[in-house]
Amino acid sequence: MIWTVQYTDSAEQDLQGIYDYISDVLLVPETAEKQTERILDAAESLEHMPYRHRLCDYEPWRSRGWRVMPVDNANQG
Repeated sequence: MIWTVQYTDSAEQDLQGIYDYISDVLLVPETAEKQTERILDAAESLEHMPYRHRLCDYEPWRSRGWRVMPVDNANQG
């Protein structure tokens, strides 16, 4: 089955905030572009097997079925 990834307004604002911080505060726009692309690519990968990631450790998110998907985190274990 193929799922459809949808972005909330809040998620889009968060992604823009990440981009702006890396680009404008840290002054590395190339890294900002690459990092936001990695995040978007990871999110799009959820169209196939979205349940492959572990459930969130915190309530109320865990009981709502929210999952954790680290992006570029060496300590994913």
